[in-house]
Amino acid sequence: MSEAIGNSFRKRNVASEVSFFRAYSTDDNRTFNAAVLTRHAVRNADQTALLIIIDPHFEPQISNILMEALDLTDAECEILVAFMRGAGLPQIARNRNRSLATVRTQMQTIMTKAGVSSQADLMRNALALAQFQTDISKVAEVARHPFRKSSGILRPGGRSVEATLAGDMQGKLIVVIPDITLSTFPAVVEQQFAAAGLCVTTLARPGYGGTDPAPKEADYTEVMAGDLKALLSQLGHETCVLVGHSTSSAYAYRLGELAADHISRILLLCPFPPAPHLHAAESKSPWATALLHVSSRTPGLFSLMVGAGLKAWKLMGTRSFVALQLREHSADVAASRRPDVLREFEAAFEACVAQGTSLATADLYCATGNWTDWLSSCKVPVEWLQGAKEPIGVIDNFDALAATTSAPHKLTRVDDGGFLTFLTHTHILIERLCDDNLDIAD
Repeated sequence: MSEAIGNSFRKRNVASEVSFFRAYSTDDNRTFNAAVLTRHAVRNADQTALLIIIDPHFEPQISNILMEALDLTDAECEILVAFMRGAGLPQIARNRNRSLATVRTQMQTIMTKAGVSSQADLMRNALALAQFQTDISKVAEVARHPFRKSSGILRPGGRSVEATLAGDMQGKLIVVIPDITLSTFPAVVEQQFAAAGLCVTTLARPGYGGTDPAPKEADYTEVMAGDLKALLSQLGHETCVLVGHSTSSAYAYRLGELAADHISRILLLCPFPPAPHLHAAESKSPWATALLHVSSRTPGLFSLMVGAGLKAWKLMGTRSFVALQLREHSADVAASRRPDVLREFEAAFEACVAQGTSLATADLYCATGNWTDWLSSCKVPVEWLQGAKEPIGVIDNFDALAATTSAPHKLTRVDDGGFLTFLTHTHILIERLCDDNLDIAD
């Protein structure tokens, strides 16, 4: 792609142009179209280019829509989908082990059912249905979450920050720091947030989802603190309850120092303790165990293990990958297989890797490392909500960890809870969010 972009600059000496070329995806061995919009240098300014991937994406549900809209048989639908994806009739015939004459007859039948006289018209109609599927999916997502709104913040220098609000928009403000497994909550939980008078807001971190990366040379956590303060200002709040989850626990403690005046307390869901209190032998998640074994070694080896895990997640699919990590606790596995929970897992994963895998690598490296300096510098009360059957961030001596900081600490342990305690015991989560009294004696 770098070579193609360079060639587009050298083609003609004009102010701007669009160049088209074919590209190849090594992920799934497909070719697709790409376009490069170039802006040539003005005086000594750098040249810039916008790369656009033109690759119609067909959701699995498109087959059902085509069959219903055009009254197709299973075989006709398979032929049409293959045709839409760029296969010619001879290739379709070979793949289906049919004669070219048979496939041509079937294609003619499809065109008749679609009411068109040419393959070009057939493609246009089918693409229109595919676009409808994409659009209606977005509408359906909004309809599924009546207690959710998206918001944006514009920071100095043009940085944009994404935030998602759920529950009672006028209620008590809860700010969630997302990680690779938790970004937003299922609709049924958001409804309970609304009933409890809670406005639970996910603040996308720099480089997460559509939030711009942190400026070069800037301290990542200081940028996070600035984003949090900007969110509170936009929503008209002075303080909030800060919620961290699993691998974002370290960042919650860091914000407990950098934005202490704006955080009333911190609630950590199934948190990771820092390295001195986190041991690979206690983890029952295959990927987490592997990461913990190499976290104290070279960053290159750790990065390799993260990349392998992310690839396995993508190849296996969220349902299978998450169930494998949570297999030690049947309630977690059952909860992770709910369609609404799976959608939230997938959304969190996609948001984390939307701008590349470097954010996931940095998060996991931080989470499994020694961040006791952040813990000891935290200035606000911290409560842990953890299941006794937690398979990943196991903590064997909470009192020893709490003694490393002057900030009040409390452990709320759910005997039959696991990694997804906040979903399997949502009433306890809401109870802890509503209670501002951190009684260490409990």
